Amino acid sequence: MNIPEQMVELQIELQEMRRKDKQSFDIEKMETDPVTGQEMLVTETIEVDYYVPKTYPIVIHKNIAIVNKLLGLADTDMIKDQQNDASIYLSKIREKTLKGGSSVTIGAETDFEADDEELKIIKFNTPADASMFNVHNLQGNVSTDLDLLELNYLMGRQTLGITDSFQGRKDSTATSGKGKEIAVAQTKGRLESKSKMKDFAFSQLYEKMFKFILAYTDEQVPYVSENSDGTKEYKWFDKKFFIDTTKDGEYYYDDMFTFSVDVAGTLANDRQAMWQETRSNFESGAYGDPTSLDTLIMYWTTMNKLHYPCAPDALKLLEARQKQEQEMALQQQRDAITAEAFANAKLPELMRENAGLQEQMLQKDMQAQQQKAAEESQKVDKALSSLGL
Repeated sequence: MNIPEQMVELQIELQEMRRKDKQSFDIEKMETDPVTGQEMLVTETIEVDYYVPKTYPIVIHKNIAIVNKLLGLADTDMIKDQQNDASIYLSKIREKTLKGGSSVTIGAETDFEADDEELKIIKFNTPADASMFNVHNLQGNVSTDLDLLELNYLMGRQTLGITDSFQGRKDSTATSGKGKEIAVAQTKGRLESKSKMKDFAFSQLYEKMFKFILAYTDEQVPYVSENSDGTKEYKWFDKKFFIDTTKDGEYYYDDMFTFSVDVAGTLANDRQAMWQETRSNFESGAYGDPTSLDTLIMYWTTMNKLHYPCAPDALKLLEARQKQEQEMALQQQRDAITAEAFANAKLPELMRENAGLQEQMLQKDMQAQQQKAAEESQKVDKALSSLGL
Protein backbone atom coordinates (compact mmCIF):
# COMPACT_ATOMS: atom_id res chain seq x y z
CA MET A 1 0.00 0.00 0.00
CA ASN A 2 1.50 3.34 -1.02
CA ILE A 3 1.31 6.63 0.88
CA PRO A 4 -1.67 8.21 -1.00
CA GLU A 5 -3.81 5.13 -0.32
CA GLN A 6 -2.88 5.25 3.37
CA MET A 7 -3.87 8.94 3.51
CA VAL A 8 -7.25 8.19 1.93
CA GLU A 9 -7.97 5.30 4.32
CA LEU A 10 -6.93 7.40 7.33
CA GLN A 11 -9.23 10.20 6.25
CA ILE A 12 -12.16 7.80 5.77
CA GLU A 13 -11.54 6.34 9.23
CA LEU A 14 -11.47 9.79 10.82
CA GLN A 15 -14.65 10.75 9.02
CA GLU A 16 -16.46 7.68 10.27
CA MET A 17 -15.33 8.39 13.84
CA ARG A 18 -16.49 12.00 13.67
CA ARG A 19 -19.89 11.13 12.24
CA LYS A 20 -20.76 9.33 15.49
CA ASP A 21 -20.14 12.26 17.85
CA LYS A 22 -21.15 15.89 18.20
CA GLN A 23 -19.21 18.93 19.34
CA SER A 24 -20.41 21.19 22.14
CA PHE A 25 -19.79 24.94 22.07
CA ASP A 26 -20.71 27.87 24.29
CA ILE A 27 -21.84 30.71 22.05
CA GLU A 28 -22.99 34.22 22.88
CA LYS A 29 -26.02 35.75 21.21
CA MET A 30 -28.42 38.64 21.66
CA GLU A 31 -31.95 37.94 22.96
CA THR A 32 -34.86 40.15 23.98
CA ASP A 33 -35.79 40.15 27.65
CA PRO A 34 -39.53 39.28 27.82
CA VAL A 35 -39.97 41.43 30.94
CA THR A 36 -38.07 44.59 30.08
CA GLY A 37 -38.05 44.22 26.30
CA GLN A 38 -34.37 45.16 26.14
CA GLU A 39 -31.64 43.35 24.21
CA MET A 40 -29.26 41.33 26.38
CA LEU A 41 -26.27 39.07 25.78
CA VAL A 42 -26.81 35.43 26.80
CA THR A 43 -24.61 32.33 26.65
CA GLU A 44 -26.01 29.14 25.15
CA THR A 45 -24.50 25.67 24.85
CA ILE A 46 -25.11 24.12 21.44
CA GLU A 47 -24.25 20.83 19.77
CA VAL A 48 -23.16 20.54 16.17
CA ASP A 49 -22.02 17.60 14.07
CA TYR A 50 -18.31 17.31 13.45
CA TYR A 51 -17.38 18.86 10.15
CA VAL A 52 -16.36 16.25 7.57
CA PRO A 53 -14.60 17.55 4.42
CA LYS A 54 -16.05 15.92 1.36
CA THR A 55 -12.84 16.06 -0.59
CA TYR A 56 -9.43 14.40 -0.73
CA PRO A 57 -6.24 16.22 0.26
CA ILE A 58 -4.97 16.19 -3.32
CA VAL A 59 -4.78 19.05 -5.81
CA ILE A 60 -4.04 18.38 -9.48
CA HIS A 61 -2.28 21.24 -11.22
CA LYS A 62 -3.09 20.77 -14.90
CA ASN A 63 -0.99 22.51 -17.48
CA ILE A 64 -3.70 22.42 -20.15
CA ALA A 65 -7.10 20.84 -19.56
CA ILE A 66 -8.09 18.19 -22.06
CA VAL A 67 -11.02 15.81 -22.31
CA ASN A 68 -10.62 12.26 -20.93
CA LYS A 69 -7.18 12.99 -19.41
CA LEU A 70 -7.01 13.29 -15.62
CA LEU A 71 -3.66 15.08 -15.53
CA GLY A 72 -4.32 17.21 -18.62
CA LEU A 73 -1.82 17.92 -21.37
CA ALA A 74 1.76 18.75 -20.43
CA ASP A 75 4.27 20.76 -22.44
CA THR A 76 6.47 17.67 -22.68
CA ASP A 77 3.65 15.86 -24.50
CA MET A 78 3.47 18.59 -27.15
CA ILE A 79 7.21 18.70 -27.83
CA LYS A 80 7.93 15.01 -27.35
CA ASP A 81 8.99 14.55 -30.98
CA GLN A 82 11.30 17.56 -30.83
CA GLN A 83 12.84 16.26 -27.61
CA ASN A 84 13.55 12.87 -29.20
CA ASP A 85 15.04 14.47 -32.31
CA ALA A 86 17.18 16.77 -30.18
CA SER A 87 18.54 13.76 -28.28
CA ILE A 88 19.46 12.08 -31.59
CA TYR A 89 21.20 15.18 -32.95
CA LEU A 90 23.13 15.71 -29.72
CA SER A 91 24.22 12.07 -29.71
CA LYS A 92 25.51 12.36 -33.29
CA ILE A 93 27.34 15.60 -32.51
CA ARG A 94 28.90 14.05 -29.42
CA GLU A 95 29.95 10.94 -31.33
CA LYS A 96 31.52 12.92 -34.18
CA THR A 97 33.34 15.19 -31.78
CA LEU A 98 34.70 12.48 -29.52
CA LYS A 99 35.69 10.06 -32.28
CA GLY A 100 37.54 12.74 -34.22
CA GLY A 101 41.23 13.30 -33.69
CA SER A 102 44.69 13.42 -35.29
CA SER A 103 46.44 10.64 -37.32
CA VAL A 104 50.20 10.43 -38.02
CA THR A 105 51.75 8.85 -41.14
CA ILE A 106 55.39 7.74 -40.97
CA GLY A 107 57.69 5.56 -42.98
CA ALA A 108 58.03 1.87 -42.29
CA GLU A 109 61.58 2.23 -40.97
CA THR A 110 61.02 5.39 -38.90
CA ASP A 111 61.70 5.10 -35.19
CA PHE A 112 58.64 6.66 -33.49
CA GLU A 113 57.00 5.90 -30.15
CA ALA A 114 53.28 6.74 -29.70
CA ASP A 115 53.09 7.78 -26.04
CA ASP A 116 51.90 10.73 -23.95
CA GLU A 117 55.22 12.54 -23.81
CA GLU A 118 55.00 16.20 -24.78
CA LEU A 119 58.46 16.35 -26.38
CA LYS A 120 59.16 13.46 -28.76
CA ILE A 121 62.36 12.43 -30.57
CA ILE A 122 61.80 11.00 -34.06
CA LYS A 123 64.67 9.30 -35.92
CA PHE A 124 64.57 9.13 -39.70
CA ASN A 125 66.86 6.83 -41.68
CA THR A 126 66.54 8.71 -44.95
CA PRO A 127 65.15 12.04 -46.20
CA ALA A 128 62.41 10.04 -47.92
CA ASP A 129 61.23 8.80 -44.50
CA ALA A 130 61.11 12.40 -43.23
CA SER A 131 58.94 13.47 -46.17
CA MET A 132 56.49 10.73 -45.33
CA PHE A 133 55.93 12.12 -41.79
CA ASN A 134 52.56 13.98 -41.75
CA VAL A 135 49.81 14.78 -39.23
CA HIS A 136 46.20 14.55 -40.44
CA ASN A 137 43.35 16.05 -38.43
CA LEU A 138 40.19 13.95 -38.78
CA GLN A 139 37.08 15.78 -37.52
CA GLY A 140 33.50 15.08 -38.51
CA ASN A 141 31.38 17.90 -39.95
CA VAL A 142 28.70 18.83 -37.36
CA SER A 143 27.40 22.04 -38.98
CA THR A 144 24.42 20.25 -40.53
CA ASP A 145 23.59 18.59 -37.22
CA LEU A 146 23.77 21.96 -35.42
CA ASP A 147 21.44 23.54 -38.01
CA LEU A 148 18.94 20.72 -37.53
CA LEU A 149 19.21 21.04 -33.76
CA GLU A 150 18.55 24.79 -33.94
CA LEU A 151 15.58 24.26 -36.27
CA ASN A 152 14.23 21.59 -33.97
CA TYR A 153 14.58 23.97 -30.99
CA LEU A 154 12.71 26.73 -32.83
CA MET A 155 9.89 24.35 -33.73
CA GLY A 156 9.50 23.26 -30.13
CA ARG A 157 9.56 26.84 -28.85
CA GLN A 158 6.95 27.96 -31.37
CA THR A 159 4.78 25.00 -30.41
CA LEU A 160 4.78 26.17 -26.79
CA GLY A 161 4.42 29.85 -27.68
CA ILE A 162 7.73 30.97 -26.17
CA THR A 163 9.48 33.97 -27.76
CA ASP A 164 12.86 35.63 -27.29
CA SER A 165 11.22 38.65 -25.63
CA PHE A 166 9.43 36.44 -23.13
CA GLN A 167 12.73 34.75 -22.25
CA GLY A 168 14.51 38.08 -21.88
CA ARG A 169 16.81 37.32 -24.82
CA LYS A 170 17.77 39.65 -27.64
CA ASP A 171 14.87 40.06 -30.04
CA SER A 172 15.56 41.74 -33.35
CA THR A 173 11.83 42.04 -34.12
CA ALA A 174 11.30 44.45 -31.20
CA THR A 175 13.36 47.58 -31.90
CA SER A 176 11.97 49.69 -29.02
CA GLY A 177 10.97 49.26 -25.42
CA LYS A 178 7.28 49.56 -26.31
CA GLY A 179 7.65 46.98 -29.06
CA LYS A 180 9.33 44.59 -26.65
CA GLU A 181 6.54 45.17 -24.16
CA ILE A 182 3.94 44.35 -26.81
CA ALA A 183 5.84 41.20 -27.80
CA VAL A 184 5.93 40.02 -24.18
CA ALA A 185 2.21 40.78 -23.80
CA GLN A 186 1.38 38.76 -26.92
CA THR A 187 3.38 35.81 -25.64
CA LYS A 188 1.67 36.10 -22.27
CA GLY A 189 -1.68 35.99 -24.09
CA ARG A 190 -0.72 32.69 -25.67
CA LEU A 191 0.17 31.35 -22.23
CA GLU A 192 -3.02 32.70 -20.60
CA SER A 193 -4.60 29.23 -20.46
CA LYS A 194 -1.70 27.87 -18.41
CA SER A 195 -1.87 30.86 -16.09
CA LYS A 196 -5.62 30.35 -15.57
CA MET A 197 -5.10 26.66 -14.80
CA LYS A 198 -2.41 27.58 -12.27
CA ASP A 199 -4.72 30.08 -10.57
CA PHE A 200 -7.50 27.48 -10.48
CA ALA A 201 -5.17 24.93 -8.89
CA PHE A 202 -4.17 27.38 -6.16
CA SER A 203 -7.80 28.32 -5.52
CA GLN A 204 -8.54 24.61 -5.01
CA LEU A 205 -5.55 24.36 -2.69
CA TYR A 206 -6.80 27.27 -0.54
CA GLU A 207 -10.30 25.77 -0.43
CA LYS A 208 -8.99 22.40 0.76
CA MET A 209 -6.77 24.12 3.33
CA PHE A 210 -9.80 25.94 4.73
CA LYS A 211 -11.95 22.80 4.87
CA PHE A 212 -9.28 20.70 6.57
CA ILE A 213 -8.53 23.47 9.07
CA LEU A 214 -12.28 23.64 9.77
CA ALA A 215 -12.35 19.87 10.31
CA TYR A 216 -9.23 19.25 12.38
CA THR A 217 -8.50 22.52 14.23
CA ASP A 218 -10.47 22.61 17.45
CA GLU A 219 -8.43 25.28 19.20
CA GLN A 220 -8.11 28.97 18.37
CA VAL A 221 -5.31 29.81 15.94
CA PRO A 222 -3.69 33.28 15.95
CA TYR A 223 -2.96 35.05 12.68
CA VAL A 224 -1.93 38.48 11.49
CA SER A 225 -3.80 40.59 8.93
CA GLU A 226 -3.12 43.98 7.41
CA ASN A 227 -5.58 46.85 7.62
CA SER A 228 -6.34 49.32 4.85
CA ASP A 229 -3.90 51.81 6.39
CA GLY A 230 -1.06 49.26 6.32
CA THR A 231 -1.00 48.56 10.06
CA LYS A 232 -0.96 44.97 11.34
CA GLU A 233 -3.90 43.56 13.27
CA TYR A 234 -3.68 40.39 15.37
CA LYS A 235 -6.74 38.16 15.28
CA TRP A 236 -7.88 34.66 16.19
CA PHE A 237 -9.30 32.00 13.87
CA ASP A 238 -12.12 30.09 15.58
CA LYS A 239 -14.23 27.48 13.84
CA LYS A 240 -17.25 28.66 15.86
CA PHE A 241 -17.40 31.70 13.58
CA PHE A 242 -18.56 29.44 10.74
CA ILE A 243 -21.48 27.81 12.60
CA ASP A 244 -24.88 28.60 11.08
CA THR A 245 -28.45 27.32 11.49
CA THR A 246 -30.84 25.73 9.05
CA LYS A 247 -34.51 26.60 8.66
CA ASP A 248 -35.29 23.86 11.19
CA GLY A 249 -32.95 25.39 13.78
CA GLU A 250 -30.20 22.78 13.45
CA TYR A 251 -26.59 23.93 13.67
CA TYR A 252 -24.04 23.13 10.98
CA TYR A 253 -20.70 24.37 9.63
CA ASP A 254 -21.07 26.70 6.68
CA ASP A 255 -18.36 26.01 4.07
CA MET A 256 -20.13 27.49 1.03
CA PHE A 257 -17.43 29.98 0.11
CA THR A 258 -15.89 30.85 -3.24
CA PHE A 259 -12.10 30.83 -3.44
CA SER A 260 -10.16 32.60 -6.16
CA VAL A 261 -6.73 34.04 -6.89
CA ASP A 262 -6.26 37.79 -7.17
CA VAL A 263 -5.22 38.56 -10.75
CA ALA A 264 -3.44 41.70 -9.52
CA GLY A 265 -1.09 39.63 -7.37
CA THR A 266 1.53 39.49 -10.10
CA LEU A 267 1.63 43.27 -10.42
CA ALA A 268 1.70 43.63 -6.63
CA ASN A 269 4.78 41.41 -6.51
CA ASP A 270 6.58 43.80 -8.85
CA ARG A 271 7.31 46.42 -6.21
CA GLN A 272 9.36 48.66 -8.48
CA ALA A 273 6.45 48.98 -10.92
CA MET A 274 3.95 49.60 -8.12
CA TRP A 275 6.19 52.25 -6.55
CA GLN A 276 6.53 54.02 -9.89
CA GLU A 277 2.78 53.83 -10.56
CA THR A 278 1.95 55.19 -7.10
CA ARG A 279 4.48 58.02 -7.45
CA SER A 280 3.05 58.96 -10.86
CA ASN A 281 -0.48 59.05 -9.45
CA PHE A 282 0.66 61.22 -6.55
CA GLU A 283 2.50 63.70 -8.76
CA SER A 284 -0.43 63.92 -11.20
CA GLY A 285 -2.80 64.82 -8.35
CA ALA A 286 -4.80 61.60 -8.32
CA TYR A 287 -4.63 61.54 -4.51
CA GLY A 288 -5.42 65.25 -4.21
CA ASP A 289 -3.28 68.34 -3.74
CA PRO A 290 0.34 67.06 -3.47
CA THR A 291 1.14 69.83 -0.96
CA SER A 292 -1.74 68.89 1.34
CA LEU A 293 -0.87 67.02 4.53
CA ASP A 294 -3.79 64.61 4.11
CA THR A 295 -2.61 63.79 0.59
CA LEU A 296 0.92 63.15 1.81
CA ILE A 297 -0.37 60.82 4.52
CA MET A 298 -2.47 58.95 1.95
CA TYR A 299 0.52 58.62 -0.38
CA TRP A 300 2.93 57.35 2.28
CA THR A 301 0.28 54.97 3.63
CA THR A 302 0.06 53.41 0.18
CA MET A 303 3.86 53.25 -0.09
CA ASN A 304 4.01 51.64 3.34
CA LYS A 305 1.59 48.93 2.20
CA LEU A 306 3.90 48.35 -0.78
CA HIS A 307 6.87 47.98 1.63
CA TYR A 308 8.74 51.04 0.39
CA PRO A 309 11.98 51.63 2.36
CA CYS A 310 11.64 54.10 5.26
CA ALA A 311 7.94 54.61 4.48
CA PRO A 312 6.88 53.84 8.11
CA ASP A 313 9.21 56.58 9.43
CA ALA A 314 7.89 59.16 6.96
CA LEU A 315 4.32 58.18 7.80
CA LYS A 316 4.93 58.53 11.54
CA LEU A 317 6.43 62.03 11.07
CA LEU A 318 3.49 63.15 8.94
CA GLU A 319 0.98 61.74 11.42
CA ALA A 320 2.78 63.53 14.27
CA ARG A 321 2.65 66.79 12.28
CA GLN A 322 -1.04 66.26 11.57
CA LYS A 323 -1.71 65.60 15.25
CA GLN A 324 0.17 68.77 16.19
CA GLU A 325 -1.81 70.84 13.68
CA GLN A 326 -5.06 69.34 14.93
CA GLU A 327 -4.13 70.20 18.53
CA MET A 328 -3.28 73.77 17.49
CA ALA A 329 -6.57 74.13 15.61
CA LEU A 330 -8.45 72.70 18.60
CA GLN A 331 -6.69 75.14 20.91
CA GLN A 332 -7.58 78.05 18.62
CA GLN A 333 -11.18 76.88 18.59
CA ARG A 334 -11.20 76.67 22.37
CA ASP A 335 -9.76 80.19 22.62
CA ALA A 336 -12.42 81.53 20.25
CA ILE A 337 -15.18 79.81 22.25
CA THR A 338 -13.74 81.20 25.49
CA ALA A 339 -13.54 84.71 24.07
CA GLU A 340 -17.10 84.49 22.79
CA ALA A 341 -18.36 83.19 26.13
CA PHE A 342 -16.54 85.98 27.95
CA ALA A 343 -18.00 88.53 25.58
CA ASN A 344 -21.50 87.12 26.09
CA ALA A 345 -21.06 87.21 29.86
CA LYS A 346 -19.77 90.84 29.74
CA LEU A 347 -22.54 92.10 27.45
CA PRO A 348 -25.21 92.85 30.11
CA GLU A 349 -22.74 94.86 32.16
CA LEU A 350 -21.67 96.83 29.11
CA MET A 351 -25.30 97.47 28.23
CA ARG A 352 -25.95 98.79 31.75
CA GLU A 353 -22.92 101.06 31.59
CA ASN A 354 -24.05 102.32 28.18
CA ALA A 355 -27.54 103.03 29.50
CA GLY A 356 -26.08 104.96 32.47
CA LEU A 357 -23.91 107.05 30.16
CA GLN A 358 -26.88 107.83 27.93
CA GLU A 359 -28.93 108.88 30.96
CA GLN A 360 -26.12 111.14 32.22
CA MET A 361 -25.85 112.75 28.79
CA LEU A 362 -29.60 113.38 28.71
CA GLN A 363 -29.50 114.98 32.14
CA LYS A 364 -26.62 117.23 31.10
CA ASP A 365 -28.50 118.24 27.96
CA MET A 366 -31.61 119.06 30.00
CA GLN A 367 -29.56 121.06 32.50
CA ALA A 368 -27.85 122.95 29.67
CA GLN A 369 -31.22 123.71 28.05
CA GLN A 370 -32.69 124.88 31.39
CA GLN A 371 -29.68 127.06 32.07
CA LYS A 372 -29.87 128.54 28.58
CA ALA A 373 -33.60 129.20 29.00
CA ALA A 374 -32.93 130.92 32.36
CA GLU A 375 -30.26 133.07 30.82
CA GLU A 376 -32.56 134.10 27.96
CA SER A 377 -35.32 134.86 30.49
CA GLN A 378 -32.96 137.08 32.48
CA LYS A 379 -31.98 138.90 29.30
CA VAL A 380 -35.64 139.51 28.46
CA ASP A 381 -36.36 140.81 31.99
CA LYS A 382 -33.43 143.21 31.82
CA ALA A 383 -34.55 144.50 28.44
CA LEU A 384 -38.08 145.10 29.75
CA SER A 385 -36.85 146.87 32.91
CA SER A 386 -34.64 149.17 30.84
CA LEU A 387 -37.71 150.22 28.86
CA GLY A 388 -39.65 150.97 32.08
CA LEU A 389 -42.09 148.22 31.54
